[in-house]
Amino acid sequence: MIGRPGRDIPRERALDHIADYTILCDWSARDLQLRELPLGAGPAKSMDGAITLGPLLVTPDEIESRRSGKGFALVMTAALNGKHVSEGRWDSIDWDFADMIAYTSRGTELRPCDVIGSGTVPTGCLFEHYATSPETFTGWLQPGDEVRLSIEGLGQTAGASWPDRTSSRSAPGSEPDPAHNPQHKGAQHHDNDNHRCRRHRRFRTDLSRERHRLGALLRPPRSHEAQVPPRQGGAA
Repeated sequence: MIGRPGRDIPRERALDHIADYTILCDWSARDLQLRELPLGAGPAKSMDGAITLGPLLVTPDEIESRRSGKGFALVMTAALNGKHVSEGRWDSIDWDFADMIAYTSRGTELRPCDVIGSGTVPTGCLFEHYATSPETFTGWLQPGDEVRLSIEGLGQTAGASWPDRTSSRSAPGSEPDPAHNPQHKGAQHHDNDNHRCRRHRRFRTDLSRERHRLGALLRPPRSHEAQVPPRQGGAA
């Protein structure tokens, strides 16, 4: 969470703008997301209640002794209905918060209480589970499923998924495949193997493309001059 406002913040001063750290749970509507990914603009649609924050706001000095690498030597875990599904460490992050603040503040004013999310720890989202191991994938979230996230020093947060009341959301071919969810009412377990392989390749391609796109966006340029050609006059 941002505490000090700023714009075009250099990386070496970015951490001075952080007021607190907390846990962020990003609830993703994969049916909407998969319809928007082909547009090439990345996921954009969000909904009320799509993010859970908390339960604590922890100031940087409280965990400074655990600083390591690009983050902190703190274990991060996720559980679904009490079953452990993900575990990693904060210091395994690809881009640290200094990178993220320097990038997001380019041409943009960051204000106190703005929240910047870092993304998930590896295996921290069900989409990744499905894309990498569809044969062992246990299914998408169902109404009432409890998701519990925990980070050492930051506490833990829990929330439950809710029923879909927007029947117009889904479009044929865009929604997650219920056949891979053994708990889904009426699920069919005799999917054609070729159909499953095609869906697997599509999900893997989407995941790889989105990671590559975000990686290119977040990677700081080596020099401003190398990225922006000199003006030759005229209006843009």
